[in-house]
Amino acid sequence: LPEEAVVEQSLMAGTNYPLQSLQTLIIYGSDQGDDLEPVLQPLSGEVQSYENLQTLYCLNVSWNFLSHTHRPTLTTLKVERISNPPFVHEWLDALTSMPSLRKLSLMAAIKPSPNAAMQHRSSICLPLLQSLSLPSSCEGNSLAYTTLWDRLILPSLSQVYVRIDLSASIPMDPL
Repeated sequence: LPEEAVVEQSLMAGTNYPLQSLQTLIIYGSDQGDDLEPVLQPLSGEVQSYENLQTLYCLNVSWNFLSHTHRPTLTTLKVERISNPPFVHEWLDALTSMPSLRKLSLMAAIKPSPNAAMQHRSSICLPLLQSLSLPSSCEGNSLAYTTLWDRLILPSLSQVYVRIDLSASIPMDPL
């Protein structure tokens, strides 16, 4: 489709072209730990303006790449498995630049941090966000996910998916 781009690591090496009209960007990186930065450089927000970018799906990309693609035009952001993910306060700072966001999904995308460091961050409002998905995916960082959710003011929220990772040492009583 002319308004969408599915980018594979093997196809992007050495490509550099303007993507001003791009509305959807989907990037599936290899989970083998390959360094995608040189391959993704032509798609970086430092290179591309992404004036019309509305939907961004990323799998196995770095925060360095992702942090340059945040745009006020984004309505859908789905991120899975960031290498060296950011802390909650970094996500909150990024989300302030996306006031049009309607759908947000972050999986394996938040780094656990000391609770004290997160207590002093003020809340942010995402007035149009309707769908929130924060599965902690058994990473041991449930506190980071619940802290992020706690810092979001979401007046239009109508759908929530949250999976909290309880420690394996705490048995769950079946109902």
